[in-house]
Amino acid sequence: MRSFKQMLLEAKQGLAYWVEKAKLDFSVSLDTALRAQGMNQKQLAAKMGTSQAYISQVLSADKNMTIEQMVKISRALDSELSIKINPANNYIRYANLDNPANDMAANATVTATTGTISKIDSARLKRFIDTANNSAHEKETELLQATA
Repeated sequence: MRSFKQMLLEAKQGLAYWVEKAKLDFSVSLDTALRAQGMNQKQLAAKMGTSQAYISQVLSADKNMTIEQMVKISRALDSELSIKINPANNYIRYANLDNPANDMAANATVTATTGTISKIDSARLKRFIDTANNSAHEKETELLQATA
């Protein structure tokens, strides 16, 4: 059986991993902004004129967002969307799934690196990796079928 670390390294080889990571990063940022403003999903949805279900999809990183949608959400939070290109080796570790007891140490690393804590539960991070792996597998299957 492959370790989580091996699966993560394999997932990082595909575009799907990075797409899912960007969606997850946005949802973590949105969650942090909501908490900082003491606002809940229902209040944000009302302010935007949309449904709470839509906000829930965004927060669970299930929604493929356009830049326009991300700006609209940011503006509803009286915030500004910032999109950056960072070196691939410049990452933040959200949780240690191999040893959940180290979550506090991982969060301390996040705090030291960014000045804020954005904790994601292990199940959510695992779903993120699984989605990236599944998407990469689907693309590989499509390519193989197209060349057959």
